[in-house]
Amino acid sequence: MHIIDLEKKPLFAMVKIVMTKFYINFFANFISILALLFCLYGSIQILSGNGKKAIILSSFGGFLGGMFTFIAVVISLKEFLINKRKNGSHKFLELINEMFSVILPEVNKSSYTLGSFIKRPPHLSTPAEKSKTRQEIELIENNLTKIKFQILSKYGEIFF
Repeated sequence: MHIIDLEKKPLFAMVKIVMTKFYINFFANFISILALLFCLYGSIQILSGNGKKAIILSSFGGFLGGMFTFIAVVISLKEFLINKRKNGSHKFLELINEMFSVILPEVNKSSYTLGSFIKRPPHLSTPAEKSKTRQEIELIENNLTKIKFQILSKYGEIFF
């Protein structure tokens, strides 16, 4: 059984989160503006050149098409990353809601049962009573473990 520590993330995951935020907030806009300026400069250079108009216009069309394709890729990557983060946030909220609706009653019931054992331990004199009590506690543990694995299998792929 693996215990997942949500507070500690691997260094690569933290770097990925920071780089994604940086790309969404700053880098995509900077690259887009830089590409538009390059597009303007290149257009002026192509249109001011000497030669046949067909060659100039075909060069101009190819250059603009390539530049706008590049800008579209940069912006679509930004939108993809934003939607991926939103999807991860929605899945995380679903996880929290399911934890409150499914796990909390089971944990409350289990903690009440275990608390009653701790506050007033039953007088277990025979091995059969000890075995029965041990089986009840193991059943509680199995129920909680089963719920944990159900939730991890459903929400284990949450990304931010």
